[in-house]
Amino acid sequence: MNEKRSLSWRQILAAVVLPACTAAPAAQESGEAIDYEYWAVEFPTSGSAEAHQHFIHGLTAMHLYMFEDAADEFRRAQAIEPGFGMAYWGEALTHYRPIWREWEPEEARAILTKLGASAEERAARAPTDREKAYLAAIELLFADGPPPDPSETREAHSRLVAYERAMRQIVDAHPDDVEALALWAGSRVVMFPRTERAMRDRMETAAAAKEVLLRNPKHPGAARYLLQSTDDPVHASIGWEGAEVFMNAPARSTDATAQHMPSHTFAQLGRWAEMAESNMQAFRTSMEWTERRGFRLQDLNNHNYGHLLNYGQYGFLQSGQHTRAREIIDQAERDYEASGKVREIANTFRSAITLYVGETGDADGLQRLQELAAEEGWSGEREVHYALALAGARTGDLQLARAALPHLEDARDAAGRIMRNQVAALIAAGQGEQARALELMREASTIEEERLYSHFGPPSPIRPAHELYGELLLEASRPAEALEAFESSLWIFSRRPASLLGAARAAAAAGQQDLASNNFDELERILAGADPEVKEAYTSWRTS
Repeated sequence: MNEKRSLSWRQILAAVVLPACTAAPAAQESGEAIDYEYWAVEFPTSGSAEAHQHFIHGLTAMHLYMFEDAADEFRRAQAIEPGFGMAYWGEALTHYRPIWREWEPEEARAILTKLGASAEERAARAPTDREKAYLAAIELLFADGPPPDPSETREAHSRLVAYERAMRQIVDAHPDDVEALALWAGSRVVMFPRTERAMRDRMETAAAAKEVLLRNPKHPGAARYLLQSTDDPVHASIGWEGAEVFMNAPARSTDATAQHMPSHTFAQLGRWAEMAESNMQAFRTSMEWTERRGFRLQDLNNHNYGHLLNYGQYGFLQSGQHTRAREIIDQAERDYEASGKVREIANTFRSAITLYVGETGDADGLQRLQELAAEEGWSGEREVHYALALAGARTGDLQLARAALPHLEDARDAAGRIMRNQVAALIAAGQGEQARALELMREASTIEEERLYSHFGPPSPIRPAHELYGELLLEASRPAEALEAFESSLWIFSRRPASLLGAARAAAAAGQQDLASNNFDELERILAGADPEVKEAYTSWRTS
């Protein structure tokens, strides 16, 4: 990512119709935008005071997943003190990004050879047993060997497991080393799958992160690892402490990570307006950082571009701000064209319009998605067909749903099977086969419950299974069962407006007027800042 950009980010940012945020201060060096004075990472080393300061900056940036900034800082420490072994350790470790599932052993080994040609030579440069242990751990992480088997999951890869165990040994040998505990939590944050069986391991990671925050309340890595190990509908409230670390940091004005990370909890708790605004602020900050570093649109990855827009757009849709949700589609389309249609921006553009059309059924968006599917080669993307089916069924065009079903028939993963059942159910309902439609959605709802811990961020698929099941039950004049389905949806997708509306309608039809009123009240609170026509479309049900 060191090529010069072909477009000025000032020109691109000037075209953004989203409201402006507080501008980041001028960079100190090479695009820095991290408030190093605020974050309190502590890690004693044998380096000189000047080199150690850059080392701490690098470690702080790495915990914030600002890897380019971290590498710069570690190299500055090396320039000051060429024999400072931990500076090479840090730079090499920037090539292990567990949450992004990136592991770059060749690049890391090239850095380590600057310190010494062999593991033994490198260990000899470490003056303390503690520093030798850290170097030994990273030797395991980036050990020579064949590349991972494509069929082998990263979580099971032997070198990643060996590194995690080595970090645990450092924690045990140095119980006062808070940073060892943080790095151990980071090494295992995505090691265990989002299953009920693995929850004990994930919660052990969360407990380690909470212990770090207890001992160092301003540790950015611990806050992040706590949030991401508890990012599911059951445990999200436990992660709120991590969200508060970022929300209370003055660094939020300049650091995209601090701005974005609380939105993982906002999404689980249904704090939609906050989710939208925090991600749009993070996006603007990320673009400012991008310009300072001289990167181009073509250089951006999902984490500093599409991920932020995706979370922001979903927050706008759930808070009823459809106009701003459409602006994100426009933003992505402009960048898609300006980038020469690179894959990363293409994925973001496709995701933005697919999410919007699937959520709203907007006629203009539906027509545009149909055109893009043909023009841009999206006809092989199942999410496109799924969104077209949802929008078609909403507008009474069952042909769109019928055309989509063959693209979903062979789905083997849970999300794909839910999509398939939903589309088939919509077709069955449209053909008057009510019993068949309900059976398909009962099955889809069971699958959704089985993957409970996999739900985070915008739903996948777009439409929660229990929500659609509830709507079909309402059409079948079975309000008590519909209410149960909607409440199940809200338990997984907290404060989702469509599910709240369904729950209110079902409660009213079942004669539970107080519950209906409470749900309508909650819906009105969520839609306080909604577009007028969106607010009207929802709240008109209250008087119908």
